[in-house]
Order: sequence, then structure tokens, then C-alpha cells
Amino acid sequence: MKTLGRELVEPFSRFWELYGDEIGIAWELVEEGHSGVFGALGADLTAPAPPEWTRLPDDDLAYHAAHELAHALLRRRGFPHTARGRGYGPRTAEARIGGDIEEMVIHPALDALIMPLGFTKRSIQARMLKGALNGVRHSPPPASGTPWFYTWAIRYCELELDLPPQDWRPLARLYEARSSAVCELGRELLGIMRSVGWGTREQALSAMVDVRDTLGLSVDDRVLVIDPVTGDRH
Repeated sequence: MKTLGRELVEPFSRFWELYGDEIGIAWELVEEGHSGVFGALGADLTAPAPPEWTRLPDDDLAYHAAHELAHALLRRRGFPHTARGRGYGPRTAEARIGGDIEEMVIHPALDALIMPLGFTKRSIQARMLKGALNGVRHSPPPASGTPWFYTWAIRYCELELDLPPQDWRPLARLYEARSSAVCELGRELLGIMRSVGWGTREQALSAMVDVRDTLGLSVDDRVLVIDPVTGDRH
């Protein structure tokens, strides 16, 4: 099984065997590296340049392809998503933070589905760690209660969930040195995630709503959480 001529190593074929029919995406789109699978980094949108993900090592490439397909799978299973409230445009802080909340919940749900199959993503995690260290070290710490303060706290929670302990520890020390307030809120969000869970659509819905409410973004419907199964807007 290949994408853009690159072999998708095991356990990708096992993943496709288990979930390909449910995902409902034509295999040809995977082979073509199409935006119908890979979004804005689809080969049809980056042409003539190849997508950046084609430079990933074999194991990470297989994980990345499964990750993108698992997004489609969770959508088909009715997992929730966020939306900005009426009056808040696509470039507003509310739109950005809503997207951050969604990723913080959905990415662990994706990994809960695919990582037990034996995928690894060490190169992706190493790049994630390097980017986070540079960002936290060289960016001014945000003032409490500002949109960037919420973004930093969400990212703190997401990174602790995603990185192995040996990678997280030096980053956690840097966060603490830069802003103990960010760390406090990040740990509060982490507590919500671990208490509520994220592996089912109901858990993901509760986690998004609880995190959104903790950040005070339910006021004036600044950030909405949408249940696509019931159509409810929380």
C-alpha cells in the first residue's frame, strides 16, 4: 500500500483492513496524496512542490496517513466539533481558540484508536518538541485571561498528553519558568481531560464543553460545541 509512491509500512495495512470500509474514502485518494485525505497539504494543492509530509520517515509516514484517515472516521462516528458563535469571524480569537480546543480533544481520541495497532511517531514528536521549546523559550509569556494565555494553556495540556515523559519533562520545566499561571490552567484542563476521557463521542463532547466552559467562552456563545448526531449546539 503506497501514497505518492511511498510505501505505507505496517501496521498501516492492518489499520486499513479494520477501518477502510467505515472511513468511506476511495483508496485512490490516499495513493494520490489528495487533499480529500490530507487537507491543505494534499499533493493536488501543493503541486508542483511535493507535500512536506512526504519527507517523513517510513514509520511516521504510516502514522500520518492513518491519523488523517482517522479524522474522517471520527467524523463519520459523529464526534463533536467546535464552531464560532454568531458575530465572531473566522479570523477572531474565538475561532482560533475553538479550533485549539477541538484539536486538544480529537487528537488523543485519534491516537486511542490507532496507536494500539503499533504505530510510532517519534520523528513527529521530536519536531513537535523542538517547535514547542523554541516557541515557549522565545515568545513573551501571555498575560492572564488573554486569548494567547488560553492558547498556551491548551497547548500545555495537549503536549503533556502527546509527548512521552522524557520529552515532556524539560518542556514542563521551561513552561514553569516562563509562566506558572499558564501551567496552573494547563493542569486544570489536563485534569478535565483525564477525568472525562475522550475515546467515545460522548466523552469527547463532554470534554470539549467542560474545557470551553472552564475558559469562560460559553458567555455570549463565543465558542460553540456542536453534536452532529443530535444537531445540538452547546
